Amino acid sequence: MTYDPATEDFVWLLRHVTALRPHGDFDIDTVAQVLEEAARLAAGAVAPIAEESDRVGSKLENGRVVTPPMWKDAYAAWNAAGWQGLALPEEHGGMGAPFPVQAALTAMLAGTDLSFAMLLGGSRAGAALIAAHAGEDMKALALPKLASGEWAATIAMTEAQAGTDAGLIQTRAKPLGEGKYALSGSKIFISNGDQDLTEQTLHITLARIEGAEGGTRGLSLFVVPMWKMDGDGAPGAANGVWVSALEEKMGLHGSPTSVLNFDKAEGVLIGPEHSGLPLLFTMLNEMRLDVGLSAVGLAASAVAHARAYAAERMQGRGPDGKGPVAIENHPDVQRMLSLMAALTESGRALAMEAARLIDLAEEGDGTAAALAALLTPVCKAALSDQAFAVASLGVQVMGGHGYVVESGAERFLRDSRVLALYEGANGVQAIDLAVRKVQKDGGAALGALTAAMRADLERLDRRKDLAAVHSAAASAVAELEGACHALIAAETGGAGALAAAYPFLELTAHACQTWMWLRMAGADAPDDAVLARKRALADFWAGYFGHAAEGHYARVRAAAANPEMYRAALS
Repeated sequence: MTYDPATEDFVWLLRHVTALRPHGDFDIDTVAQVLEEAARLAAGAVAPIAEESDRVGSKLENGRVVTPPMWKDAYAAWNAAGWQGLALPEEHGGMGAPFPVQAALTAMLAGTDLSFAMLLGGSRAGAALIAAHAGEDMKALALPKLASGEWAATIAMTEAQAGTDAGLIQTRAKPLGEGKYALSGSKIFISNGDQDLTEQTLHITLARIEGAEGGTRGLSLFVVPMWKMDGDGAPGAANGVWVSALEEKMGLHGSPTSVLNFDKAEGVLIGPEHSGLPLLFTMLNEMRLDVGLSAVGLAASAVAHARAYAAERMQGRGPDGKGPVAIENHPDVQRMLSLMAALTESGRALAMEAARLIDLAEEGDGTAAALAALLTPVCKAALSDQAFAVASLGVQVMGGHGYVVESGAERFLRDSRVLALYEGANGVQAIDLAVRKVQKDGGAALGALTAAMRADLERLDRRKDLAAVHSAAASAVAELEGACHALIAAETGGAGALAAAYPFLELTAHACQTWMWLRMAGADAPDDAVLARKRALADFWAGYFGHAAEGHYARVRAAAANPEMYRAALS
């Protein structure tokens, strides 16, 4: 296992590119210390469990989930240091850190063992939802326990007949009085639906109250504990919630992906009746950005793994005819390593820019909220696609050894594949971007984004040392604006817009990542090894992808004009 928390890069970005706003005691120097300490613990306690997590996996024994043996010590060490409550309010047992700090920690942890990281991420998302929407009694009871790691939480949405289409959810909730309900139904694909690390698991569950209308408008949101509780939260008898099966998956073997059943399980309503999906949507920006951050974290370790191998593997002759040499001296291996690094580091910068905007949005900045909503599907979809591509290149760098389980490279490939699937499949993210975020607001948010890009283009226009990446960014912005006009001209939600959605998302991601390379290369930062590396990778990006925007735009135009072309395989 080669683990790269990228601590230095996160701190550099927060100092010079995606500036951290003042936030209580969390100034940039404090944040640097926090991230360095978290990285040490992640490297020492969590990264070493990855091999066992993948090899042993979680199992269902006598109706209970048993996690890999090493998870217990790692979980205890993580929570003893207080990291699970990093971004939760101080009044509920957390540290009250700003969202960009939590974002960095999310990526760092995903680079260790993604299965283990998903347990912590699910609890964090559940805690944030409870903090935002639950009643004061539930907040007082649950949040300190979630912050300490004594309890865990899941988000239970998907059903066998209702994946992307939440309106097909059939789980029923029968009123019991005093805000309590009895839930009956079955959910699938529930990460950590049960585990043996906490005394309680809270299932944040979408269900339909008896008599509610069909579709998404009839859904309500509930907290359903795994075990019944007394007034102080002490767990008692089973609450009619159990796991009947665990999915056998291509990756994420440590993560128990559960079929979760509810049989008159007692739950508490969150928010008003019939407002379940809108309440859940308030968390989706953070939850989907978490996927993009996880992609970046996993990709960083895949890059480090491949670079370490390429530096020590002696094969063939170098360009000077002498050999054998380390394979990092071969131009094609250098191409792959540079492509892996360029995708990962620009993805990291974009995800941290989105985190900065979410942080501002939480303070009431409407423009930041619109931009965060725009960038969220881009980060979720594009960065998860790229993580799989980076992991695949990592296997290729290692050749036949990369295909062997013992190398560790193929685990990155298997684990990364799920990132394009959960929290809304990537095709759905593309439609969300093209239709809801661009067509329905007339391109206003995208216009604000391209205006920010053009402001940086103007600011750095005279920098001759940035000429290549500046030209690539200018081209990407122009093509993105043209594609936006093409989308606006198409029927809202029509066949042309739906067909053009994915190439439009790819174009948006390319433009955003090229913008990030311009900002990083042009940063007002010390002229040291970090800045030199950023400028070298920016030049590589401009040379390798300089004309990519034109191809993306051509695909947008072709699909919008002739959506029937996608039916070729069905003819």
